Amino acid sequence: MHINEKVRDGNDLSIKELRLHYGITQVQLSEITGIPKRTISNWETGERTPAPYITSLISAKLELEFLRSKE
Repeated sequence: MHINEKVRDGNDLSIKELRLHYGITQVQLSEITGIPKRTISNWETGERTPAPYITSLISAKLELEFLRSKE
């Protein structure tokens, strides 16, 4: 599966992989999603695990932001 297909699905990628795919920092991801940076950091380091639907929601939000930035 190509990275863009995985990004659209959101379930096959980690939060960090999604973030890096879009070339944004944890702070930027926090600003875009409203999720505290500390929570994002905890997910990325494995201290905590997001619910499966969270990755899909973040993926959708980042895709929307990416599409908006192209307009």
